[in-house]
Amino acid sequence: MHKRLKYLLDKYLAKNISFQEKVELFDLISSHTFDDSIKRYLLKEYKRNSQGDSLKDSQSERILSSILNNEDLVIKTENPHWIFQKIWWAAAIVIITSGIILFYTHSNDKKYNESLAKSLTPILLKNDVAPGSNGAILKLADGTQVLLDSNTNKSTIKQGNTLVVNHAGSLNYININDTINEKSIGYNMVETQRGQKFHLSLEDGTKVWLNAASSISFPVAFTGNKRDVTITGEVYFEVAKNNRKPFRVFVNGTTVEDLGTHFNINSYGDEGTVNTTLLEGSVKISNADNQSILKPGDQARVRKNGMMTTISNINTDEIVAWKNNFFSFNNIDIKRVMMQLSRWYDIEVVYKQEPDESVTFNGDISRLVNLSTVLKMLESTGEVTFSIEDKKVTVSM
Repeated sequence: MHKRLKYLLDKYLAKNISFQEKVELFDLISSHTFDDSIKRYLLKEYKRNSQGDSLKDSQSERILSSILNNEDLVIKTENPHWIFQKIWWAAAIVIITSGIILFYTHSNDKKYNESLAKSLTPILLKNDVAPGSNGAILKLADGTQVLLDSNTNKSTIKQGNTLVVNHAGSLNYININDTINEKSIGYNMVETQRGQKFHLSLEDGTKVWLNAASSISFPVAFTGNKRDVTITGEVYFEVAKNNRKPFRVFVNGTTVEDLGTHFNINSYGDEGTVNTTLLEGSVKISNADNQSILKPGDQARVRKNGMMTTISNINTDEIVAWKNNFFSFNNIDIKRVMMQLSRWYDIEVVYKQEPDESVTFNGDISRLVNLSTVLKMLESTGEVTFSIEDKKVTVSM
């Protein structure tokens, strides 16, 4: 068996795998290169940890709970009766015909296992919704619009002294002449729709990731002593360091300024605040009334009235989970869960009754699986049910 894969699987089953190692493990598994050896290894581990009980493939394949959860998905309410701890060992991973990566949660309670298997039976596929994908619209300075996705053949657009290379679901801006006429610099916009995400590299080497329903406007080349961009939605930046040219992001009346850092900005209108989270380096957040300097792990929250607060020791893995193809829920209610799902799966969400905000969800779920898999994992908590009609999801609690 591949040594690195075995090392990562051992760490996963021991529950001491890091977030980056988990991403690496899922990449290896999703390549399908090691399917047979993974099954043999994990079934052997299951047998060793369950005193000889055998686990049939048919049993495993009925359990639709994503391996992309490093923890079981649980709910917490004010009623202690409903507070569940992670007490089952993730004993076996299987690759089923649809390509979804799954795990089996072992319990000594056979009735519980049978109930869990039944509760995780998939929603009928005719009502299912596929996950989002790479894609965006590029709007050039002259108004021309170019559709971008992973299936588009490599193409190059020349704008002044800058080449725009579209290849394999990513966009790269390359300056081909050090002499730049500032008056001739045009602005571009890259915009994702609901159900899309996209990656691009700006002319200065700054890397940008757009979540669903987001946009960035920027000059095709940075001139003078500034690098200014404007965004909407949610965007992650890895800024190329240049002490002579501060990089500034303008969003909803707030300015985020840095010299070379990694940070995430969430400015979706339905979230209520503009949240800037720093992963590396240092940034200054300012608006008409306030200013704050962030250090790694800090998050600045700016309300619509301009009020700014800073929170320390933020779980940055959770903040940028979307960039690594996860949903990461940390004590959030169903409305906030469904806001994330609606943007990524491009669905309409309706509620049969006003949701109970005291019920919150925790866990990591892959963004690469169909909607029905995510909903069934949420349903397994026992506090929420869903129905799908076309692309409308009805929530009942």
